[in-house]
Amino acid sequence: MNGVTYLANNSWVPKIEYVNPYSNGLPANLFDASSSINVTNKPYSDPLWGADINTPFNNSANVYDPLTSSLKSAYQILFGRVSTLTVNDQPQSQNNTQNPTYTVPPVTIPNPTYTPPVVTIPNPTYTPPVVTIPNPTYTPPVVTIPNPIIPVQNNGNSTIIPENNQPQAGNNNSQAGNVNQNPDNTSKSWGDPHFVLNLGNYSQHSFDFQGKNQSVYSMLESDSFSLKALFNNAGDAGSRLITDQDLAVKGTGINIVSHKNGTYEIYNYGNKISSDNAELKKLGISLNKEGNSLSVEYQGKKIVQNLKGSEIENRVSTGTNDRGLLTQLIGALDKDGSLDGITHINYDTNKDGKINDKDVLYYDKNKQMMVASQQSAVSAPVKTSFTDNSQTIASQFVDIMSSHKGDVKKVFDGAFKDADKISSSKDSRLNLSASDSFAVISAKTAMKKMLENFEKNNSSAKPEAVNAVSQWIESSTNQIQSSLYTANAAGFKENSGYSKSQWNELAGNSFITYDNFLLKKI
Repeated sequence: MNGVTYLANNSWVPKIEYVNPYSNGLPANLFDASSSINVTNKPYSDPLWGADINTPFNNSANVYDPLTSSLKSAYQILFGRVSTLTVNDQPQSQNNTQNPTYTVPPVTIPNPTYTPPVVTIPNPTYTPPVVTIPNPTYTPPVVTIPNPIIPVQNNGNSTIIPENNQPQAGNNNSQAGNVNQNPDNTSKSWGDPHFVLNLGNYSQHSFDFQGKNQSVYSMLESDSFSLKALFNNAGDAGSRLITDQDLAVKGTGINIVSHKNGTYEIYNYGNKISSDNAELKKLGISLNKEGNSLSVEYQGKKIVQNLKGSEIENRVSTGTNDRGLLTQLIGALDKDGSLDGITHINYDTNKDGKINDKDVLYYDKNKQMMVASQQSAVSAPVKTSFTDNSQTIASQFVDIMSSHKGDVKKVFDGAFKDADKISSSKDSRLNLSASDSFAVISAKTAMKKMLENFEKNNSSAKPEAVNAVSQWIESSTNQIQSSLYTANAAGFKENSGYSKSQWNELAGNSFITYDNFLLKKI
């Protein structure tokens, strides 16, 4: 008899091998003390059992034991018979039931490998929230608002908004489709200067922009033309006039420099040529001068300059891909409640004989900087460069306004509710309220002191007016710069303490540019 151990039914139990003496020593039956019998090899009949034991049976079943002539459990019978049959490895008497001592060999239990449970640990890596920091460097055309804190030199002056930050050309408005061109000569600048939407017999004032003295501004940048204008002080230094311009015909090397006195010069790659030079016709440039009117046409686009003697007026057609001050008129007149790229006007723009919702003009809302403002001989005071001094600006403004008293309400228009309707320092709308912001308080106080200065007409009222205006300049400049830093004209918020005129003066300086060619030719 041989004893081995194996794992059955999740417990360690003995396995007993029964050797049948009639089977030449081959294993006859395998017994599992915890389950059933499996016969692997046996003679045709077993005299000890007297029964077919090929069929497994449970160890708890009762079977007939021929040795004891009684019913016993399978386990008892098997264990007893194995003990009897394997005493001397020879057949024994059926009545020999002695049971020798059975020694179970050592049981080796393998050391089970411990498998720890899978533990999911949250990712300890901290992912900080995304923080959008305004890019102080203007990247056209995504950001159309210049950085108001980088000084750039221009003709000896330092300006808050550099020339490089001019709004750039972008794509057409999606709702506009292929509408790069609005009707011809839709935009006009004239006077000191005023910017007007001009269509045939239809004209509507859009905004005023005085600009900086002796500074060059981009009036138009299109596929065909680049028009730059030099702004200079008018008589009382309260306003500016366009005195000289440089019209570059793109891709040709032709520059036409014009002057307010009615003269002009034509240059071909810097070399002066006459108006009848064959090169102009070869390039497809048409130039015509009649009286004070100078017109230049190229690739189906036309610019008309009126050299009036005191200043230069411009009439041009603009499209949604163009940029420059003359492209700002249409968007400034958009009164639909939001800058959506379409301006509805009371003019038959599509020439279908009817005036309806289909009569629209298009502009690029992402490049719109200017807002609609009143026509005034004087612009509102605001700091446009780091070298500007609020007290100095305020003093000059108070002196200039003494000759333009009727324009006070125009320069304060938009700073607070009904500012454009106030003409007396005793108007109750100038009273301060608990809901007024500091900027609005500054605007109301400045306007009240300005009007008192006119009404009292004495030297004691002027210092108070200057101090109040100086405070308003500081407050409003900060307010506008904050809005321009994050948005274009959509950032303008009426009744926030700064006026429409102030906004335009600061925003308009984003169109400052350089033109050494122009400056050398005047």
